[in-house]
Amino acid sequence: MRLFSSFVPLVALALASGPAFAQVTQTSSHVRAGPVSVDDPAGFAAPFVPPPPSGAATRFVSPTGNDANPGTQAAPWREIRWAATHVSAGDVVDIADGTYASPIVISADGTSTQPIVFRATGSNAIVSGAGTNATDRDAIFVTFAAHVIVHGLKIQNAYRSGVRVDQSDDITIQACVCSNNGRWGIFTDFSDDLSLLGNECYGSQLEHGIYHSNSGDRALIRGNYCHDNFSSGIQINADPSQGDDGISSFCVVERNFLLRNGLGTGMGGGGAAINLASVRNCTIQNNVLIGNRASGIVLWDDGQGVQWGSRNNLIVHNTVRHDPGEGRFAFLMANGSTGNVLKDNLLIGGARGAISFTSDSLPGFVSDYNVLYSQGGWPIVQNDVTGQGYTLATWQALGHDAHSFSQNPVFTNPAGGDWSLAAGSVGRDTGIGVGVPRDYQGGPRPRGVGFDIGAYER
Repeated sequence: MRLFSSFVPLVALALASGPAFAQVTQTSSHVRAGPVSVDDPAGFAAPFVPPPPSGAATRFVSPTGNDANPGTQAAPWREIRWAATHVSAGDVVDIADGTYASPIVISADGTSTQPIVFRATGSNAIVSGAGTNATDRDAIFVTFAAHVIVHGLKIQNAYRSGVRVDQSDDITIQACVCSNNGRWGIFTDFSDDLSLLGNECYGSQLEHGIYHSNSGDRALIRGNYCHDNFSSGIQINADPSQGDDGISSFCVVERNFLLRNGLGTGMGGGGAAINLASVRNCTIQNNVLIGNRASGIVLWDDGQGVQWGSRNNLIVHNTVRHDPGEGRFAFLMANGSTGNVLKDNLLIGGARGAISFTSDSLPGFVSDYNVLYSQGGWPIVQNDVTGQGYTLATWQALGHDAHSFSQNPVFTNPAGGDWSLAAGSVGRDTGIGVGVPRDYQGGPRPRGVGFDIGAYER
């Protein structure tokens, strides 16, 4: 969201506690295809890379070019950052393989029908490094812009973030590889209606692979591969202390693969694979979280007080599996994170259990049709404040997870990266329809006699 604009949501996400959920397309002053559910079966392992934006190129950039040229195919420009200051609505900039200078600052407005497109034409268009001060620390800096698409760039070794989106709406970052950047792979602030699609973000040295912050609403974070980051794989933190309304609403996080995140042990390290602070009416579905070093999916208030808890979110069909002896809880809700729905998830703890909670987050909580298990013998459910542990039976006595299971599932081929449930495993055909018609791989759900619990459908 740009700081000079405001937004009032008109339609909330319906969260029913019965067998079927209605996922309502959100309406707003920025109209786009609502993030409802994935329906793009392209490929079988994240990143699920979308095709390049269509349209004939109007400008060209190449390592053989010169910024004194007119930017035509015959006489291309040399630098992406030069092109960024010479484009307008409807321009499509084709970028040839090669290495390009940073920082690249994009402050131009496209429109919904004529976006500005920066499009790599090959697989090795590289933006490397950025400086060490407040003006050039991010390799690609999209600021006070609108309707811009960046496709297919490799962004590496920036002092701070590979890509930063600042106070800009309707921005799409897709099919990019953001590696070994100083703090974040992709970082956004005060920006609405973002689409972060099919990116690979790894090796962030101080924090997260993807970080969506500062009250940004209606983000679509789909099909990304975030791995081996110091802290979280994906973090949405509305940052109540930083102004605006302090809430991120109507975001969708789906079909992402998060592997070995939370590697750090110092300040900022060890963040949850999907870390959500002050988020509301969001959908977290069809994600696969494997071998992360801290917690799996966390809902909390960022330490700002229970009034800023993460509320009324839908968490369905996720596979969260920690390595034996490692990681915190597979799912945590804390500090006023009320009204959340947790169904059809595989929640497998390594060193700890499946669910941790604070008592002030239990009002309105609906949890059922999950597989809950701890490989380390920890209680499958625990009160995060008192330390009281629960077996499935004692947890069910409180009115939760009546149709859930507490057994270790059997996966089809973990060594080959197939985390679907094997025939005969607990969780096969024992889920419930929650309005998610496609699975992590893009196939139809259900396929068998019932719904599989977790992100995959066999």
